[in-house]
Formats: sequence, C-alpha cells, structure tokens
Amino acid sequence: MVFENSILLTTLSQSGFPDLIYNFFLPFVFSFLILYSVIRLLKLFNNKISAILALIITIFFANTQAFVTFTTTMSQFTGGFAIAIFFALFIFGAVQYAVGRGKGWEREFGNVDDEVKEINKKIAKLEEKYDETDDEHEKDEIDDTIEELKRRRDRLLHRGRT
Repeated sequence: MVFENSILLTTLSQSGFPDLIYNFFLPFVFSFLILYSVIRLLKLFNNKISAILALIITIFFANTQAFVTFTTTMSQFTGGFAIAIFFALFIFGAVQYAVGRGKGWEREFGNVDDEVKEINKKIAKLEEKYDETDDEHEKDEIDDTIEELKRRRDRLLHRGRT
C-alpha cells in the first residue's frame, strides 16, 4: 500500500484529537486555500474545477515531509506577520484619528465670529428677497430658512461663549 509508511498515518496514529486539528487539519486547510487562491488567480478553470484540482493536489502534498515543513514555516511566518500588520494598522489608525480630530478645530471653536457674520449676510439677503416677493408660499419658505439660520447663529454664539 502506498500510504503504509506515510507521515499522515504516523501523525494520525501517534497524536490525539487536538494534535490532529493543529498539526494536520488546519495546515491542510491553509495549504488548500493558498493553492485554490493561486489557481483562481490564474483563471485557468472555473470554480468547481479549481476547487477539485486544489483538493487533489493538497491531498497528495499532505503525504510528504514538505507539507509539514511548509505548513510549520508558513504558520510561524503568518502569525508574526499578522501581529506586525495589526500593530501597524493600530498605530496608523491612531495617528489618523488624532490628525482627523484636529481638523475643523478652528471652525468649531476659533472662527465663530466669521461664521456668524456669514449667517447674518445670508439672513440679510433672504430678508431682501422676502420683501421683493409677492408669493405667499415662497415667503413661508424664506421665513423657515431665516428661522433656521437664526437658530444656528444662536447655537454658535452660545457655544462660542462656553
């Protein structure tokens, strides 16, 4: 029989269930996914054929010492790589958050007077437009807009004082 002295049978007979999961199943799935991804990337076959081909190659590959070496090395590499990527993304996100939080600071706290002046100009223009129009519906809309701008101006002035 081809599998008599195989690494797979030795591993299965000597190890318990947790060892089977960590030393065979997860590396097998890991190798399958890498091989399947490479085959899909090449776009030579459709999904089903790519999956079957990757499964067959992984089953034959699982019977060799190269499988154990490859999966051990790759799992150590990917573990360290994942930790490094996590910390890099964490630091990048923290810096991005800190920089983004500083944007608009002047608008929120420093330039209240400028924004109030802009709102007063808009209110003055709308009041002129109100006086010029005869349409009651348009006057109602202008009134609503002026009231909203006045509320916004009051909020800004209140926030600027506190």
